[in-house]
Amino acid sequence: MSKPSRNNYGLVGYNSAKLPGWMSGNIYYNMALPYKDEINYYNNPDFKTEIIIEEEGNSVYLTFSLDDKNISLKNNYITTTLLGKAKMPRQAFENADGSPLKIDTDYLGNKRSESNPSSGPFEDPGSGSVKLKVW
Repeated sequence: MSKPSRNNYGLVGYNSAKLPGWMSGNIYYNMALPYKDEINYYNNPDFKTEIIIEEEGNSVYLTFSLDDKNISLKNNYITTTLLGKAKMPRQAFENADGSPLKIDTDYLGNKRSESNPSSGPFEDPGSGSVKLKVW
């Protein structure tokens, strides 16, 4: 049996996109690879994370594993200014009411760090095995 191609994991698939892309602050495990022009990322090809989704009663939990390495990425809030304008409609990214976008809370509603928000949808999830109630 042949080994799966590493080109199918992570953001490496955007390397051949016709329009330019900008990616930053991502974490790549196992066979996932960064976009060719990404410079602010963390890659640990030896770490194989586990992802489990479980229902417990009316609640859903997400369990995943993170390595315990000290990841030192410098991230910023995602904002209207940072994202600029979309190429085709030439419109800014903004909230539904037209106000400027500033993603300063995570998926669970927790306040993100102003000086260096965590990568991904959860602010400071920790390391090792992490279990979060997603709804």
